[in-house]
Amino acid sequence: MSQKYSNDRQTAASAFARPQKSISSSNQNMCNPLQALIRSEPSIHSESDRKPVLVKAVEADKGCDRIYKTLNQRIRDLVGSNGIAIEVEFDWRVRVGGNRGFCDLLLPVLHPVFGIPYIPASTLKGVTRAWAEKHADPKVRELLGMLEGNQAKAAKVEFLDAFPTGACLSVDVANPQWKWDANPVRYGSSPFPSLSMETATILVGIMPTERGTKADTEIVRSWLENALKIGIGSRISSGYGRTTQYLASMPHSQYKFELWTEGMYGYNPPAKGNDYRGTHEFRPSALRGILRYWFRAMAILLRQ
Repeated sequence: MSQKYSNDRQTAASAFARPQKSISSSNQNMCNPLQALIRSEPSIHSESDRKPVLVKAVEADKGCDRIYKTLNQRIRDLVGSNGIAIEVEFDWRVRVGGNRGFCDLLLPVLHPVFGIPYIPASTLKGVTRAWAEKHADPKVRELLGMLEGNQAKAAKVEFLDAFPTGACLSVDVANPQWKWDANPVRYGSSPFPSLSMETATILVGIMPTERGTKADTEIVRSWLENALKIGIGSRISSGYGRTTQYLASMPHSQYKFELWTEGMYGYNPPAKGNDYRGTHEFRPSALRGILRYWFRAMAILLRQ
């Protein structure tokens, strides 16, 4: 082995070792929601331990402002002058992903590299295509591409992963209210904590491919905006995933009423651990649960 080659190997090895040390030390001071969940996973062994882990993920999200800012700027740089960057505002919660994590926790999709919540490009393209196909637009396959058997066509417009403009991760709750005991259906509330984005503003980027034009992007933009008016993600019928444009664009009725209740809470109801001071949250899903309970209770009564 020549002296020069040996020296080159030593130089390369030392150069590789130095960044590893600095990255390791910096990771001790930096944490994103995904890292917070991974680090806490071994300590979870009962249902009572799950909520504090989710709270840690939310706290980690609050320290990711620099990541959000960088990714938002990257989206704007990538779309350039021919693409379009759209800020989409959600008036309550939005949950995309629906992954079942450790201990059966329902987790939103978290970016595998940056560890923050986001909406994958595939999800945006899926809801856009679904809306356009439902309305029988003849340009769907031309602009969004297609693959059927041996036939394929490349898209003229592509979507970028969409990221929030800032920290928005929040501890949420899912509360199944009915249990199936053989054939009879019985009432049995069983709330469990989860994560979702709350009142988020999402930056969506769409841009033409080498085959597309800015005019093509404008057409796809109109499809996307109409699709988002209906909603995106899971639990749409319970008020999730609704944009601020939803009520203005969809037929609806408004009613004024007084709600007499001991309190409506989310993941943090009154308990001994918080001195019986829960966190109030007006939840459309709770109103839906009330209606479902009474309709189902009446149906069971009539059946008997």
